[in-house]
Amino acid sequence: MRSLLALPVLLLPTLVLAEETAEATPSPFSRRAVITATAELLSGPAEGAAARGTVAEGTVVAAAPEPVHGHRRVRLTTGETGYVSDAAVRLEDGEPPPVVAPGPTSAENLAPASLAPPAPRPTARTTFSVRLGLAMPRHDDISAYDNGIALAGVFAGRAGESLGYDVMFGFYRNTFSSSGYSSSILTIPVLGAVRLGGNVGTAYAYGLVGAGVGIFEWSGESNSATATPFLVQVGAGLKLPMTAKMGAELEFRYVVGTASLSQIPVGIDTLLVLAGLSFE
Repeated sequence: MRSLLALPVLLLPTLVLAEETAEATPSPFSRRAVITATAELLSGPAEGAAARGTVAEGTVVAAAPEPVHGHRRVRLTTGETGYVSDAAVRLEDGEPPPVVAPGPTSAENLAPASLAPPAPRPTARTTFSVRLGLAMPRHDDISAYDNGIALAGVFAGRAGESLGYDVMFGFYRNTFSSSGYSSSILTIPVLGAVRLGGNVGTAYAYGLVGAGVGIFEWSGESNSATATPFLVQVGAGLKLPMTAKMGAELEFRYVVGTASLSQIPVGIDTLLVLAGLSFE
């Protein structure tokens, strides 16, 4: 009997310690915020994160103090958590709203609906990117030419979480000079590709394969020749989101083709190393 009476006394320090530990753990949702425009509630900040629903304009939420890759983690009064575009979040002074049980007498339930029915996530997300890099001749027929500057504009889209496509318009020029003689080659490719990729942390990595046509011009000191060869390409790239609408990209494309100059076949295989910015 005496041991049973002593049990509450023995448990009291353990309960007090647990309460102090819980109070000492900081909440990741330390700011009060208002959603300024209806926004998707995502499972993470990375591109391609799954949509859990939408948060209505005017909803009061508890928010993380800092954004992550253009998104901010929030907690709804229902206890649901996720990420929304930081552009749709306005931080306010005051205590963050607590999690409340749903009920007709809850004042928080009189505010706009915290979690609307899930909206269909767009199946296609179109981006345009501007890129600058190097064009490095790889075929023996043009290997004597110097590496040249490459410019490209790329329209890209997503047909799902992993499947995508793009169209690239490029421009690159390589020169050769030796013993007083000089010449140059100019290539203007128009290439389409199919992409297959997925998230790697917060980045999006992909491989691509495609084909197209181009204008290839060889110019010497006294003559020139032009061809329109069929081109095939393979490549890989990495996109890192910077904001909700902008990302940085690094890409490698190996372009293969044969140009017929005055009925002489010339291999024009070239490796393109491109870096730039993409905009949704």
